[in-house]
Amino acid sequence: MELLCVGGMNKLFTGNSLLGLCLRQCNQIQAGESSPHLPAPTSWFSTRKSGQLWEEHSRSHFFPGTLPKPFIWADPGTIITMGRPVTIWCQGSLQAESYHLYKEQVSQPLGMWVAWNFRDKARFSIKSMSPNSAGQFQCIYNSSSGWSERSDYLQLVVTGMYSKPSFSAHPSPLVASGGNVSLLCNSKDTMDTFHLLKEGGAGPPQHRESRFSAGRHQAVFPVDSVNISHGGIYRCYGSFRFSSHVWSHPSDHVDLKVTEAANTTSPSKHKPDFKSASNSQDYTVENLIRMGMTGLVLVVLVVLLYQS
Repeated sequence: MELLCVGGMNKLFTGNSLLGLCLRQCNQIQAGESSPHLPAPTSWFSTRKSGQLWEEHSRSHFFPGTLPKPFIWADPGTIITMGRPVTIWCQGSLQAESYHLYKEQVSQPLGMWVAWNFRDKARFSIKSMSPNSAGQFQCIYNSSSGWSERSDYLQLVVTGMYSKPSFSAHPSPLVASGGNVSLLCNSKDTMDTFHLLKEGGAGPPQHRESRFSAGRHQAVFPVDSVNISHGGIYRCYGSFRFSSHVWSHPSDHVDLKVTEAANTTSPSKHKPDFKSASNSQDYTVENLIRMGMTGLVLVVLVVLLYQS
């Protein structure tokens, strides 16, 4: 990925790895091409200031700086469909004079842009995402006080390179709260890793190494003790070990719906109330005895009346 950024003080450096960052809006040209407003890039290497900055930059590559590390992020996100644009932001200090973006496993500078005025952040735009654009990135900045520490890593992924995997929920995408469900991602292609994403950016992607079973490469993502927060739309992707930042097309989605758990009644409501039943039976016997005594008294009275 050889994108260069020109503007500001009209200083541009070319190479193989460092990606230029702009502190203000600028034009992007392909490496080796000439800007309509600037001389050819090779002419800037002869200036004394360029050589001095290049030397300082080379030292900073091997020795981390002491200024606070900048914050790095990507907009609209870190998982980008092939051909779509993405912007990498690097936020450092208001005293920063230039920002620089590094890509993992590449050591020689590709581009560097020197700020005309101080800004606390810079951006590097990738107009069309490709496999060459994907990877791990870090950024640094320099000021009159020296160089900063490197930022944390930014993992930039491109999707849409391989055919989509199959995706399903077992035993069903409809699961009761507190239950368990497994999300199965599989492909006939020899995918080494599968990645699970929930729509809406809720949490980072989950990753599972694939296993070969029943003629397909697959991975299971278990979801135990499901609650309402697990509900939503999920998709999975596949990738190969040799290019872990290059993913397949997304699978068809699975809409996981969480229902309320079945109402469990208190066992006492179902247990027979032997005490109540016994009391009821006692009352029935007592009533029968009373009715018998009453009948007997009436018979005696009738006999006495008849004899008189």
